[in-house]
Amino acid sequence: MKYITKQGDMWDSIAFNELGSESLASEILKLNPQIQEIVFFGAGIEIELPEIDKNSQFLETKPPWE
Repeated sequence: MKYITKQGDMWDSIAFNELGSESLASEILKLNPQIQEIVFFGAGIEIELPEIDKNSQFLETKPPWE
């Protein structure tokens, strides 16, 4: 699944808004190693999002940095 960033997007906000949990940011990072160094996105960057089961255990956990 593809996502086009908006100005000011961050990995955790994309994970929360698009997948339902900030804890899935690490999964998005794994799919996009070529842009891992970006912290705040500009508009128009295409990134790959994982296919996530909405009943996933990830939706119950905190992100790894918390």
